[in-house]
Amino acid sequence: MRISKPQLVNVIGSGYAGIECALFLAGHGIKVHLFDDEKTYQFDELSQKFECNSTKKRKIFEKVLFKELRLFGSPLARIEVSDDEFLTTKHCMEMFRRGKELLLNNPNVQIFQTNIHEINPNEITVIATGHSTNERLMNFLSYYFGNMNCFSKMMIYPKFSNLYENYYFKLESTKERLYLPMSYEEYIKFINSIVNEINLEKEKGNYTFIENTIEWLVDKDNDCLKNYAMRPIYIPGLKERPYAVLKMRKTDNGEVKICDFGSKLSRESQERIFKNLKGFENAELIKCADVIDTCFLNSKFIINEFNQSVQNENIFFAGSILGIEGVLDSMATGIVTGLCINKFFNDYQMIPLPKESCMGAMNHKIISSNEVKPEVYSENYGFIDNTVDLDDKNIVDKLFGKSVEYLEMFKENYKNGKHV
Repeated sequence: MRISKPQLVNVIGSGYAGIECALFLAGHGIKVHLFDDEKTYQFDELSQKFECNSTKKRKIFEKVLFKELRLFGSPLARIEVSDDEFLTTKHCMEMFRRGKELLLNNPNVQIFQTNIHEINPNEITVIATGHSTNERLMNFLSYYFGNMNCFSKMMIYPKFSNLYENYYFKLESTKERLYLPMSYEEYIKFINSIVNEINLEKEKGNYTFIENTIEWLVDKDNDCLKNYAMRPIYIPGLKERPYAVLKMRKTDNGEVKICDFGSKLSRESQERIFKNLKGFENAELIKCADVIDTCFLNSKFIINEFNQSVQNENIFFAGSILGIEGVLDSMATGIVTGLCINKFFNDYQMIPLPKESCMGAMNHKIISSNEVKPEVYSENYGFIDNTVDLDDKNIVDKLFGKSVEYLEMFKENYKNGKHV
């Protein structure tokens, strides 16, 4: 049950999301206890793992989102930056440094340099730990929200270019998806190629399987990979139901991502494995499959549109723990969560952000994904549709102008308390 007269809000994690959330709440007169484990961000390492800044749509989305953050008074987004330095490591570090400085000088923020292992369900708490979630807190979240909803390993899916797509099928309902149907013989050939690479790795010694990677699945049983990532589906036009189906997704720049394929095998092993598939004979591996340590949730089963736990109304989330990637994305969720808690704290009805804005599109996508398995988002959350002219020199201002119309209405309602 919620406490009757809350005195403060706990914010666990002092990354971009935690900083934005804490500063927003403190700026509205709410006392904040911020718990900081003092872990250092590895900007270059993270940027190599994820896909942010990789496509034209993504870059446009980030520029519009940056303008939205400024509109909402984000102290981190106030830093003036040129297009050449926008979201470079230097820019990100400067925003982070500024945020830490503002926290130290804010009388409404008290910082505790410690790890949190459990949460008091009777206190309003924001969990914004993301990649820095310690093992004991992760175990608590898994116990509290269920093992099927909390994940400590994030799969990075492989991406290819130069595929011969004549072998692939598209479905009317999912036009950005590609499907490669496989017979039993073709599937077994693919499995055997993975087994060969596993044996080569084992010969080197000290080989450890990581759960849910393609090599882990194949080592368990021939059909495990089929049942996890290559489950057969009905494809119109085929005389027979395929034994297995490889599922792919086209990115905005024409590359193809293999869905649900994580791996710790070497780049050379991955290249040899995929060369056995139809259409991959001359394909170029742009991004290797990988698995990294992190913490994220299957958010659509845990939170509502206010980043609030559906199980306990006192618990909120922000940042990459929600299954998003990107500095600005984390900053945005920090502000959104702060907006919602400010209403909740003062016993007013919370207000959802409009889907026509970057920030609103993010929240809507996080809780309404059609994916059965948890998915990590780093694109544009459906904010930019396929009718937009990406080469228009004024596209950022045009999209932001449309977003502002809806956000101004939101701010008006929020400020005047029309949703009390």
